[in-house]
Amino acid sequence: SLTAKANYEPDNLFKIKAQLTAGNKNGGAIQNPSKMRERIIVTEIEQDLINGTLHVDDLEDRWNSDLNDFMPSSNDKDMQFIKQTDWFTGNFGSSAAKNISALMAYQIHSALRSDVDDLDSKITQGDFEPLVNWLDEKIYSKAHLMGFQSMLHEITNQTDLKADAVKNFHQKQA
Repeated sequence: SLTAKANYEPDNLFKIKAQLTAGNKNGGAIQNPSKMRERIIVTEIEQDLINGTLHVDDLEDRWNSDLNDFMPSSNDKDMQFIKQTDWFTGNFGSSAAKNISALMAYQIHSALRSDVDDLDSKITQGDFEPLVNWLDEKIYSKAHLMGFQSMLHEITNQTDLKADAVKNFHQKQA
């Protein structure tokens, strides 16, 4: 358990944040759907903290309870709590923003694959022109001119974020 005071001392927290930041090379939510679920747990806990329905003293217990519901067989749950580097720096809301970005990326990725035939083969052959042209036409030339919902609609013909793109991506990867 992480209830020992030394774990929460500023010097120790800084060291842990530095180690975790340097070691965060797992692809994030795009390649790791459990990371997206973890971010949803973080967002729900942050909302309760901000709304006053969760007290800081109960934070570790809540984290362990929510994580246990999500992945009951994990032996590393206690250490996971301190991996929430945003919390001890006072940065709230970044997990929600990361999930929104990931959902947009899945939908845009799906549209790219629909628009560019045989993309994997072209990239494997070193032909990046179709990819670069698509990105230029759909994103680079327009993204600074419109909000994310307008851009999402322009690219995908959808105005809402959809979880279907996430499921489809990971089914194709399996």
